[in-house]
Amino acid sequence: MYPGLRPGTQDTHTPSMNMISPTAPRKNFPVLSAVLLILALSSLLAPDRLRAQDSETLYSRYKDKSDMYLPLFRCRVSMGYEYPYNGAYTWDIDGFMEGEIMYEGKLYKDILLDINAHSQDVLLKNGNIFFSMTPPREGVQYFTRGTRKWLNLHDWGYPNAPEGFFELLYRNGDEMLLGRVDRISKQEANVRAEFLGPYTKPFNPSLTTYFEYSRKVFVLTPDGQMHRIRNKNAFLRLHKDRRAEVRRHMRSYEKLSLERWVAEAMKFLGE
Repeated sequence: MYPGLRPGTQDTHTPSMNMISPTAPRKNFPVLSAVLLILALSSLLAPDRLRAQDSETLYSRYKDKSDMYLPLFRCRVSMGYEYPYNGAYTWDIDGFMEGEIMYEGKLYKDILLDINAHSQDVLLKNGNIFFSMTPPREGVQYFTRGTRKWLNLHDWGYPNAPEGFFELLYRNGDEMLLGRVDRISKQEANVRAEFLGPYTKPFNPSLTTYFEYSRKVFVLTPDGQMHRIRNKNAFLRLHKDRRAEVRRHMRSYEKLSLERWVAEAMKFLGE
């Protein structure tokens, strides 16, 4: 439990129940410089008759959206991992998905987003530009990918919450069910593949660097307290006055995963 949290802004968006070591970051450089570099290289490699037209088209596509979303795109190029490793550093393996992001009080829609669960940063892409960008975490209030939503609890009035983002799995009034994924960079020989969680690259047993997968579930109660939910009893202890009632209702849901079981129990309590 994380003491001393205080309730924050109310949220009206409830997504559907779609649950599911060292780093070597690239040197950051302004996004516009990167675009100009791309245009310069493309002009050198393309035939003469295509250079001007292709470069102009690429620049125009980037500039049109950048002018509209300039405060959002004025950020650093995302961290890169240029060493071999096992596992994945992103929250899941679904890749970039279209969504929206509330950044410094302004809502930006139709953005491609992903999440770096190692650094707990948002990854953004603008159209077909191949590199991603990362806005400052403290400026991000929330963002979505498809029907799923992530919150920065610090910006929602919970300053003592852990750094990073929490997925909003279910909400019943002022009580929220939250999911958290961390990808922890480690170095160890003979690591087992089951520690890695979802990943797409082939597992290489000879590598010692890997990203360990950790998924946790929390309930944020109306009094501002954040409770780690390790099992069903941990949730039932939060509702001692209705524990027997919830147990009876949930007998037919015993085969659900912990996250879905808690969501169903919260739904019952809200009826």
